[in-house]
Amino acid sequence: MAGPTFDMSKEAARREAAWKEVAPWGSVLAYVTIVLEVIAWLLIPTYAFVSTAYVLLLAFGLLLLAAAVQEGLAATLKDPILLFFRRGATPSCSFRIFSLGVRLVPVVLFGFVVRKEVSRLAAHFHSSRDLRHHCTDLPGWLQESCEDGNFSAWAYTECTETSAWYASGLCNTLAGGTSAQASAGIVLGVLNYGLLVAWLCLFFLYVLEACCRCCSSDANPRPAECKDEAAPTPGWIQKILVAKDIFVVALDFLLDSSCVVTFLPAGHRWFGAMALGILLWSVGQQVAENSLKTMYSEAVASISAGMLSDGFLKLTRSEKSVEAPLSLMLQVYAFPYVSISSTYAVASFSLSILMSIYTISGAVYKLLYLDLLPVVASGQREALREESYAPVLHANE
Repeated sequence: MAGPTFDMSKEAARREAAWKEVAPWGSVLAYVTIVLEVIAWLLIPTYAFVSTAYVLLLAFGLLLLAAAVQEGLAATLKDPILLFFRRGATPSCSFRIFSLGVRLVPVVLFGFVVRKEVSRLAAHFHSSRDLRHHCTDLPGWLQESCEDGNFSAWAYTECTETSAWYASGLCNTLAGGTSAQASAGIVLGVLNYGLLVAWLCLFFLYVLEACCRCCSSDANPRPAECKDEAAPTPGWIQKILVAKDIFVVALDFLLDSSCVVTFLPAGHRWFGAMALGILLWSVGQQVAENSLKTMYSEAVASISAGMLSDGFLKLTRSEKSVEAPLSLMLQVYAFPYVSISSTYAVASFSLSILMSIYTISGAVYKLLYLDLLPVVASGQREALREESYAPVLHANE
């Protein structure tokens, strides 16, 4: 039986070194941009909650259509991370404009349309009419708060009956806000304003990069070819970093599993079903190809070698490119719903969201920026040996 191989990690290091020869700070700037992109995508579920869930359907429909045209429908369904990002070091200007616009749609909808409804609908929740009565008529996640006298069932019912379809989410926002945990208010405040700051920073970086590319004599520089060198003996620092990467993958998976369990006792069966479906979608791909014993042996071999093995990268691809991005969008959208459940729910969801952002950023950098996704997905290491690194580059449009 052949032992673990490390061709993909070596190729990733070679490609990264090649780009550093062209632009020493390029990799750092690329990673910062990727983190901002991941954070800015959370504008969609955040503002969909306070307006209408139809925003999610519209956004995902547009993203699926665009990804299917460029990457193919089968590839997009296999790796949903392609809904939000493109392969290659420099996505086209048209895709960047498209992605910025899609993320801005729910913000514009809330700012210019939904916001006008806030004061009118909020007036219902200032009334004490039928306080602590008819609470069983409300959705399960609001009944306890209603029985505690935080708002009346009449207020919520009147709100849902008089609100426009595009502002139906305001009723849940106003009702949940009356009884949310104090820590949840802080997290929601950071989301609401932090995401807008991330979008503005991303817009600034896009403009700056476009100006630099226009002024540069070589708009699309090719990375220099790096000679293959014998890998040095891994030190304990490298082994710790690899162990950290493995721990983060495991922790992210456990936190997402914990969120599934949190949904069900809180009465959010649909959210729980969707989260469980995403989890099984990812695990199904892993189990279909390898066993838990294989994952353990690949993890041990990775730590010993000071770099992630080809088998481990292939095993964790679905967790990074399938489960992490979809779970992140669902958790951000559902966070206000579970924020009234308990302090544990707020803490576990907050940590899971942060871990998912970290996991997705690393996956985008390695799988898409360094363009290793086709090789990791197929497991055909021969492709690394037969062709040199020619990343997907798009001319200015």
